[in-house]
Amino acid sequence: MSSGGNKSLAADVGRRFGPDNNAGIRVNAAVRDGGTGVNYEDAELGLFSIGLDWHNDKTRLSADLGYQDNQLEQTRTNVRLSGVSAVPKAPNPKTNWAQPWSYSNERDLFGTLRGEYDFNSTVTGWAAWGFRKSDEANSLANLTVSNSDTGAGSFYRFDNTREDSVNTGEVGLRGSFYTGPVGHEWVVSASYFEGEKKNAYTFDSGNSFTTNLYNPQYIARPAFSAGAASGNSLSSPALTNRTGLRSFAVGDTLSLFDDALLVTLGARHQTFKLENFAYNTGLAQPVYDKSRISPMAGVVYKATEELSVYGNYIEGLTQGDTASGSSPVPDNLGEILDPYVSKQKEIGLKYDWGNFAANAAVFSTSQPRSLVNGDNVFTSQGENRHRGLETSFQGEVTPDIRVLGGVTWLDAKQKSTGSSTTDGKDVIGVPNYMANVGVEWDLPSVQGLTFDSRVIHTGRSYADASNELEVKGWTRLDIGVRYLMDVGDNLLTIRARVDNVTNSAYWASSGGNPGSGYLVAGSPRTFTLSTAIDF
Repeated sequence: MSSGGNKSLAADVGRRFGPDNNAGIRVNAAVRDGGTGVNYEDAELGLFSIGLDWHNDKTRLSADLGYQDNQLEQTRTNVRLSGVSAVPKAPNPKTNWAQPWSYSNERDLFGTLRGEYDFNSTVTGWAAWGFRKSDEANSLANLTVSNSDTGAGSFYRFDNTREDSVNTGEVGLRGSFYTGPVGHEWVVSASYFEGEKKNAYTFDSGNSFTTNLYNPQYIARPAFSAGAASGNSLSSPALTNRTGLRSFAVGDTLSLFDDALLVTLGARHQTFKLENFAYNTGLAQPVYDKSRISPMAGVVYKATEELSVYGNYIEGLTQGDTASGSSPVPDNLGEILDPYVSKQKEIGLKYDWGNFAANAAVFSTSQPRSLVNGDNVFTSQGENRHRGLETSFQGEVTPDIRVLGGVTWLDAKQKSTGSSTTDGKDVIGVPNYMANVGVEWDLPSVQGLTFDSRVIHTGRSYADASNELEVKGWTRLDIGVRYLMDVGDNLLTIRARVDNVTNSAYWASSGGNPGSGYLVAGSPRTFTLSTAIDF
């Protein structure tokens, strides 16, 4: 049970059977229904999955099938900004500006099959297949604030439906051998991905209504006006995207000097085929069909038993962004942009004291900078380059006290934008640093009783490409307690938790693209109480 009267029930049941317990079945089921800490918001979830596995000395087989139904009513939306010179103050954490008739429903059916076979003591083959089918329907009324002092703004009705289908597969071999003193852990694999997206939308931006961030105004669900714009039929969304990816990869990890030095070398040949189809007409757009060989390399050096130094470089073809936005809505809404070559570089240190470990790494990544241009088309221009330093630690301070945390410093810049007002400025929505630390304390005087706390801090970010709208940093405190006890031969766990203890009002994050930024409000103080029993 949690704030807002939200109630949930879950079961996880499994058993093994057969000769030597070589077969197994596991069933998971969960239901959740009720309000949340946000006023008037309601969330309902139904989940069911079943897993089967079987093995003998050389063969391992598994299968999973699951279904999820997630329904949200009057879910608080993101907040868009228009014509403001400053970011508005965050509202009361419980305030809900979503309209009473708004909803977002999504259903997913998914499954996997996997098999492994040991040809001998050094070579193993595997094959896997998976699928997912999803459908989604939304009726939304996103708030756009036009006065940061008073919170005055407007909304309009925006409905969309979507159907996705995905099929994936993979086959491969892995093994090991030695060439003199050098060990080899090799792998060869081939994979495919096929996905189709069907979309439809209707938005009525010419029929807007006034409201307020701090004092929301609610109206009955409006009918679409004659000037509403539509793409395909909401009752039967049509094909807008088809994606195909084929890849073949080889890799080898070489171990030298009694495994003190590990060197991984590999390459992947990828063929990416992307098809977009126009709304309403179904006309095919120019097809992207290209191939590329992408290298990867990694090194790990164990300087001592405790200290390791590592570095890696990875390239790959990555699917482009999907055209999105509601202020304004781009003319090519839903279109997937051409894939791009992603590049990632990382160098780091790991130190392990046994009961305590720490890690530090510097990294760099880059990706295309997406935006809605002056012709109201979602496209790419320039790139976003991310550089950073990430640190983490975990372990025991004493036998009764455990800690887990880390700090990440980020330098994310817009490059080659073609404009002096944005070139070299921070990327929308990327904070300059993030930090978190969690502590667990087993109370020595009461066996089975554990207290925990967590502090999360996120630094400032920007909600616009020119960095004129600064989103202040925020800090949140969460606390909890759990108690473990034996009930007969069964273990009973009771948990209580309070997130956002001080009920702080803050903008948890910002995001979007240079043509359409948004804010996300932080959750209010939320109480959760749960019990679990192991049979």
